[in-house]
Amino acid sequence: MLCDECKTNQAVYYKVIEINGHKTEKRLCAVCQKKYNDFALLKFSGLENLFGTLTEGQAAEKRKQTVCPQCGTGYDEFLKTGYLGCAHCYSEFRRALTPIIYKSQGSVTHTGKRPRLTQEDLKQQKVLKLKTELEKAVTEERYADAQKIKDEISKLTK
Repeated sequence: MLCDECKTNQAVYYKVIEINGHKTEKRLCAVCQKKYNDFALLKFSGLENLFGTLTEGQAAEKRKQTVCPQCGTGYDEFLKTGYLGCAHCYSEFRRALTPIIYKSQGSVTHTGKRPRLTQEDLKQQKVLKLKTELEKAVTEERYADAQKIKDEISKLTK
């Protein structure tokens, strides 16, 4: 879909604005999106205050001067728009992003969903665990324990 503003570039940002019950859709390309400050993620997500409070002081001034060598996105540009330019920006701005992510999400590690494990999956996990225990028992020369573990593995794999 083409940008509503320039009508030449491909639209990559989409926003629905509701005023007095009337909905208006806006689709913009990356170039036109930068022209609209009200279209920025920080403005309509309410994160503007969060970023502002975490970027005070001399360290903040130094961070604002940091620029991603891959895409040229500056940290100050990220603060204004709420968008990073590329995947490399996450590692380039890691020190500054970590407290922001932690404050907004409560954690800095991704703990997304994964599919439920089937009985077969659980059995395979148990077999793998038993194999590592078997190796450990053999290296420690606990041959009686190793035989018991080997018998249990053979029961599970039948």
